[in-house]
Amino acid sequence: MRSNKKFISKIILALLIECIMVLSFYSNNYAFSTSTKDASVDGCKEFYTVPTSTVITKVPVLMMNQNSTGCVRLTFAVKFYYNDSKITGTNFPRIENLTKSLSIDDYRYVKYGDGFTISTKDYTNLFNITAVPKIIDLANYPIGSNYTVTYIIKSLPNATGFYDHTIPEITCGDGYPLAVGFTVDQVNASDFSHLGSFNSPCAPLPSSLSKVEIAGIGYKVIDINSTLDSLKLPLQQFRSGTTAKEVTCTHDLQLMIKSEDGSPACVTPHIANILIERGWGHLP
Repeated sequence: MRSNKKFISKIILALLIECIMVLSFYSNNYAFSTSTKDASVDGCKEFYTVPTSTVITKVPVLMMNQNSTGCVRLTFAVKFYYNDSKITGTNFPRIENLTKSLSIDDYRYVKYGDGFTISTKDYTNLFNITAVPKIIDLANYPIGSNYTVTYIIKSLPNATGFYDHTIPEITCGDGYPLAVGFTVDQVNASDFSHLGSFNSPCAPLPSSLSKVEIAGIGYKVIDINSTLDSLKLPLQQFRSGTTAKEVTCTHDLQLMIKSEDGSPACVTPHIANILIERGWGHLP
């Protein structure tokens, strides 16, 4: 009888130890998911709201200095429960991993026949990006509530350049373009492969972006239809069958050929020299 009691006691003790280990694991991995506080966030300066592209021809371009650190705070509004399959026909993951949800990309245009395709090139490795919190447990947020995510972004010394897509805009499927290492006067629409909306449909997601704030990051609103910022002209020529070397630039801009995909860009002579030095492209 005593041996049986000892055996049962050992089993109970083993179960208790296992329960403690499981609870400890979940505490370490999920308990902070509702918190937006972190030691690194304290280094962010005062936040201010980035304007949304309410007019399709006016696009805010984010700006960072070379080898600098800025912060982005995104606010999301919960629209429906993650496990409500009635809305989308499927369940969404309860735990959202935020460390991999932000990327910094360029768009690449590849011609074939009379058309073209668009692909992306990921340049996230040129930046150190930290998400606070790292994960979100959607079960903790009822419909109508909000949660915030802060990204601390550090541009590395070799990150100087122009990027078509970074932090998301409230507009569906779009992201703010980014210029790193240039002054306001040096940034024009023709420095990017794409500005403006792709008119992407809004996918039904449990939470939607409602506010974008930045700290330590500037922005410049560019009019893509203005005579000084005529982005679409070189790409329109390129898409209509004109070879990249035959594209005509206006307003004393210099034609450049992007090294990665052979697409044309019209930039100022000063910017052309900088991009050539960094291997971004070459003159025709």
